[in-house]
Amino acid sequence: MKTQLYWSLLALTLLGACVSSKKYKALETKYQSLEDSTNTQIRVLEANNTILQKEIDTLRFQRARLEQKNATLNLTNEKSVAMINKLMKDYTSLEKEHITLLKNSAQEATVKKQLLVENQQKLSTSSKLLRKYRQQIFKLQNQVSSQEDALEKQYTKPNTNEDNPLDLRSRIVAKIPPQDRKYLDIEVDKGKVYIEIVDSVLFENDQKLTPKGEALLANLRKILKEYNLQVNGSEGQAENGSQSRKMNEVNRVLKTSRMKHLKDEQPISTISVPKNQATPLSLKNRKTMNKNPNSKTLIVVSEQDK
Repeated sequence: MKTQLYWSLLALTLLGACVSSKKYKALETKYQSLEDSTNTQIRVLEANNTILQKEIDTLRFQRARLEQKNATLNLTNEKSVAMINKLMKDYTSLEKEHITLLKNSAQEATVKKQLLVENQQKLSTSSKLLRKYRQQIFKLQNQVSSQEDALEKQYTKPNTNEDNPLDLRSRIVAKIPPQDRKYLDIEVDKGKVYIEIVDSVLFENDQKLTPKGEALLANLRKILKEYNLQVNGSEGQAENGSQSRKMNEVNRVLKTSRMKHLKDEQPISTISVPKNQATPLSLKNRKTMNKNPNSKTLIVVSEQDK
C-alpha cells in the first residue's frame, strides 16, 4: 500500500515537473538575469559600504581633533581667566597709585604757579632793564656815527683826477658781452669814442638791422647812457643813400636825432686827456681799422651837453 502510494506521488511529481524546453530556457534566462542584477547590486552595496566606512573613519578623526582642540581651548580659557584676575588686581593697584599722584600733582601745580608768578615778575624787570640798555646803546651808536662822519669830512679830500681814456675804453669793453667783443673795435681820442661794428653782424641784405645787430646796439645804448655819451655822427663811411639808411637804422636804436659828419662836428666832450700823458689809443690805429670802409660802420660818440 505504501509502495503504491509512493509511486503514485512520484508519478504525479514527475508529471508536474515536466515543462517544455522553451519555458525552461526562458526561466533559465530570467534566472541568469536576476543573478547578474543581484551580483551588481551586491558590488554597488559593497562599494557604498567602503565609502561609508571611509567617511566614518574621517568623522572619527575629526571628532578626535575637535576633542583635542576643545581640551586646548579649555586650558587656554583657564589661563585667560587667571590673567584677567591678575590684570584686575594690577588695575586696582594702579588706580590707587593714580589717586595718590593726582593729590601730589595738585600740590606741585600750586608750587609751579607760585614759581611762574615769580618768574613773570623777574621777566618784567629784565625787560625794563633791557629797554633802558638799548636806549643807551642807541645813543652811543649815534654819537659814534656822528664822530665818524665828522672825521670823514675832516680827512676826505676832493678827487681832482681826470678820466683816463684807457680806463674809459676798458670800462666800456668790460660791459660788452665776451661773445660780442669780436664784432667791435673801440678807441678813445681827444674826448671822443670811436666804435666800429662789423656790417655783416649789423645789417641784412636789405640794409635793415639783424636781430643780433639790434640786440648789440641796444646793449651799446645802455652803456653809452651810463657814461653820459651820445652819438655825434659817422666817420670813414661813404656819404651815399645806402650808408644814410644804415646810419638811420643805427640811430633809431641808439635813440639820437643828431646826424652830422665828423668834419662838421665840434668836440663837446668833457672826457679829457691828462696833461703830459700820451693818448693810449691814437687815431693811427683807426686808419688800419678802415681798410675796407664798406665792411664796418663807424659810430662816433662824445659826452652829452649838461
